[in-house]
Amino acid sequence: MKKSLSGKKMNIFIRLAIGAFIIFCFLFVLNTQLEFNRLQQKKNDLEKTVSDYNISIDKLKNELNTPIDEDYIVRVAKERLNLRLPEEIIFYNDLIK
Repeated sequence: MKKSLSGKKMNIFIRLAIGAFIIFCFLFVLNTQLEFNRLQQKKNDLEKTVSDYNISIDKLKNELNTPIDEDYIVRVAKERLNLRLPEEIIFYNDLIK
């Protein structure tokens, strides 16, 4: 009788250990999937940032390759220094924000 009772306790212990192992594996897979999704999103964000930087680099290269003539000087004065030619009329619209 003692042998049978001891075998049942061992059987319950094995079942609990297997159950705990299955739960651990499930949680590990779930955690790994969540981490993968987070890293995938970070990768996508970084790829977009790299793409934005590449566009910016292309614009700057194009600007460096532009010959310095009167049109270039006028464009730079308008864009960077906010200057206008005397004959230009500037309209302001406070409705657009």
